[in-house]
Amino acid sequence: MEFSQIKEWLRKYNFTVVYSEKFYPEYFFCKREQINVIVKEYDIDEISNEVRSDAVDLRTVLNKLGENIWNTYLFVCNKNRGNDISYSIEKDSIGLRKYIINSEDDFKRIPFLDKDHANKNSDDTFIKLPEIEDSLTFKELVESIISNDGLQRELKNNEVKNILAELYEMDVVKGEN
Repeated sequence: MEFSQIKEWLRKYNFTVVYSEKFYPEYFFCKREQINVIVKEYDIDEISNEVRSDAVDLRTVLNKLGENIWNTYLFVCNKNRGNDISYSIEKDSIGLRKYIINSEDDFKRIPFLDKDHANKNSDDTFIKLPEIEDSLTFKELVESIISNDGLQRELKNNEVKNILAELYEMDVVKGEN
C-alpha cells in the first residue's frame, strides 16, 4: 500500500500529524488520543534489520518527547509496490510494536484501527449487568469478603469458594484449587 494512502487512511480516522520537524522526511508521525502511529516506507532488501534499528531509534526519540511508547506503533510499508513485505517482522518486539501494511485489508488486523471491530463492540452487544447498588447478592459478596479480612490480605481460593457456596447455598467440592 502506498505511503500517501496510509496517510489518508489515518487522517480519515481522526489521526493528526504532530512533531513533523522531528520525523520528517523519513517518517510520518500522527496521533489520536493516546495512540501514536509512525509510518515509514522501506525497500524490500534487508528490511528486517533496518526496521529493528529504526524501531529502537524511534523509541529513543519518543522517550525524549515524553510520548507513551507502549501506545506507539510503527507501520511498515513498501516502496516497491509489486512485492509484499513479510508479516514475520511484526513478531520482533525490539523497540516498538510493528504492523506491516501491504494493503488496506491489513488495517483490519489492527484492533485500534479496525472500524468493523469497533462496531462489533457497540453497547448493545455487551451483556447487561444489574446496577451494582441494586444487586443484593453483590453487596452480600462484598460484605463477606470484607468480613473475611479481604481488605487486608488476599483470600485463598478455598476461602472464596466457601463465601460463594454460602451466598449461593452450594456445596463446596473438596480437593479443587
